[in-house]
Amino acid sequence: MARPLRLLVLGAAGQMTSVATQIVCAADPDLRVTLVDRDAEALARLEAQLGSGRAEATALDLFDEPALCRALDGVDFLINGAGPFHRTAGPVMRACIDAGASYMDIDDDVESTLEAIELDGAARLAGVTLYVGHGASPGLSNVLALDAMRRLDEPQEVEVAWCVGESGGGAIGRAVAEHTLHIGAGEFTGWRNGKRRRRESFAQSTLFPLADPPGACRLYECAHPEPVMLGFSHPRLRDVVCWGGLHPAPLNGALRGIAVAVREGRLGIDDACAFLQSGAHAAGRRDDASAAAGPPRGARAARFAMHGILRQVLRRECSPREAWATLRPRRGGARPQPVSGIGARVRGLRGGRPAEVVVSVRLDAHAGAAGETGSMAAATGACEAAFFQLARAGGAAPGVVFPEMWVEPAAFYAALGVIVGAVPSIEIA
Repeated sequence: MARPLRLLVLGAAGQMTSVATQIVCAADPDLRVTLVDRDAEALARLEAQLGSGRAEATALDLFDEPALCRALDGVDFLINGAGPFHRTAGPVMRACIDAGASYMDIDDDVESTLEAIELDGAARLAGVTLYVGHGASPGLSNVLALDAMRRLDEPQEVEVAWCVGESGGGAIGRAVAEHTLHIGAGEFTGWRNGKRRRRESFAQSTLFPLADPPGACRLYECAHPEPVMLGFSHPRLRDVVCWGGLHPAPLNGALRGIAVAVREGRLGIDDACAFLQSGAHAAGRRDDASAAAGPPRGARAARFAMHGILRQVLRRECSPREAWATLRPRRGGARPQPVSGIGARVRGLRGGRPAEVVVSVRLDAHAGAAGETGSMAAATGACEAAFFQLARAGGAAPGVVFPEMWVEPAAFYAALGVIVGAVPSIEIA
């Protein structure tokens, strides 16, 4: 009888990876799991949720190379949920190559995705598969793009899109706050005119049709890795763009204002992250109870958020009424209906004629895994668990692989459906 698979999970207690960990452990009672997270209290809660004896926790400094190598001794598969990935993914991928362990992450940073591509040859020689960007976006977004591309004879332009709505879930973690700021301003590598090109994050916007609710959301070109991934796997594509945004719409202006201030050195990263994490991330909007408690953490960031929203109004990317609705104090605990979704739009030729296909999915269809309607964390964790189970069942050849390089859309939708209790409703236009 083959020995049970040994799994090491980094950042195991995070909002997204904890969901995936619970799902994969529930699916395989023989799985031997080691959990690592710098939040000891959250890690203890996760251990309790998994049940007695299901997993063991250990302390580990990911940047201590000898310690990381020791932790990987005898490990078959590593799941990396420890962000921000532009700092953590490279060292962990290289350690997995040295240890001969398969690797999977939910990497949503461009820099580390480019670094992964550079490690492709070394991974192939070591017989190691590096599953990079296997969450919701990237991940599900790549699968939707592949689904849409296959509906055309000659796909030429690909757009992927994500929108995260305010859903009343828990506060975001530090790594998520850093990533959000990282994509809010600055240059990044994208894919235009059949080549990698330097682009400016959140400088361009578009209206994109997403399924939740029907209609168009104002989204921004952002520093996400899908253009690099799809350009690598489908080099004949002319253009690949990732559009992303927050809901309500003025939050995009707030993010841009804060991120630019951080880039220009006018605001410290700690103050900016504290603002995003405090619940004051809605551009300074506060309920009556919080207003009575005094200034929120990261209050210095509020004026930069306000400036970003004003600029957004002047550019007619949101209306004064939308801005006021976001800024005014929240009363009675009322929250806006979340607008969350992921989609792909592909243009090209079908039968020799120009054609366009749009494929999108509601994020709240994935809420069953964590009980959070519209939660990107729940969707990302559920998607990663589905990818992991497909990788264990067969998986991809050694090397760096992105979702569209090895996953069949129908098989992924079915695997995800088992996890969330129903096959996701895919809207096709």
